[in-house]
Amino acid sequence: MTAVKERSCTTLFTTVVGVLAVFPSLGVSAVATPTPREPIAPISAPVDIDARKLSLGERLFHDPRMSADGRMSCATCHPLSEGGTDHRSHVVTVAGKELLLSTPTVFNSALSARHGWLGSVESFPKLLDQKIQDRFIFNSDWKQVEERLSQDSSYAISFQSIYGSRPTAAAVGDALAEFFQSLRTTESRFDRFLRGDEGALTEDEKAGYRQFKSHGCIACHQGVNVGGNVFQRLGVFEDYFAVRGVDETADIGRYLITGRERDRHVFRVPSLRNVAATPPYFHDGSALSLEDAVHVMVRFQLGQQPDEKDVQLIVKFLKSLTGYYQGKSL
Repeated sequence: MTAVKERSCTTLFTTVVGVLAVFPSLGVSAVATPTPREPIAPISAPVDIDARKLSLGERLFHDPRMSADGRMSCATCHPLSEGGTDHRSHVVTVAGKELLLSTPTVFNSALSARHGWLGSVESFPKLLDQKIQDRFIFNSDWKQVEERLSQDSSYAISFQSIYGSRPTAAAVGDALAEFFQSLRTTESRFDRFLRGDEGALTEDEKAGYRQFKSHGCIACHQGVNVGGNVFQRLGVFEDYFAVRGVDETADIGRYLITGRERDRHVFRVPSLRNVAATPPYFHDGSALSLEDAVHVMVRFQLGQQPDEKDVQLIVKFLKSLTGYYQGKSL
């Protein structure tokens, strides 16, 4: 317990990067190169975005014809006006079925190379394919989706103009991937601070960032996305699930994907970008506030007793990570 607390943030960050280099399957090339003095890098605006693909992808993102019953679109669970998440503890399908995992935000998700709590897919086209066929989400298939989109003359014209073909699974996935690339939230106050604007943060927020690093949070939450690109067991120093009670199927974590015992209760570490705008927290949606989430992390992941003053300072820092999308703060 003391070793984790006393280890410097530089050592922790170097350890994580070293692990990613040796085991690339655990992480991603998207773990951005940090600034010379900080383990977190500011987000830059996307470049080389194809405006036509972006527009088409945005339309597809909001189109309920992607689902079998024509009632659910990507935006149903990921409303952009609500931080890219539905703010539920568990996903609820249009049929009223409650799934066991909460909804991650789509903002800045293109900066992660694996997606979902279990990190089961590596690209947006693969993720879309998974959701299209999931009987609890879109419950559809590509033949049905392609036929529906082809019947819309405006879609037919757009796909022909951009891809030289009718709507296909590959073209739909490509257009949506381009749209997701545009979902970056830039110009957070913390990013301005990283770029040299010392006045962008209050003294409490700066102190919170120092606590964030000294406690060891930076070991998993680093890089341009402040997380999102490594896997970690929930409950490193104490059994989170024994304390919470009721070990659901979804709590098994990546074991469901790999079948390896060492992956039991292991999840993709979420990005902390815009975290103040995306409650509730964790795969089970059990933490309703940032204060709750920080308490849990300090206790179960770092093996420390949360100090209320430190918790409040860290929360203030986390709120500075809220960025802007299309000129508006999340």
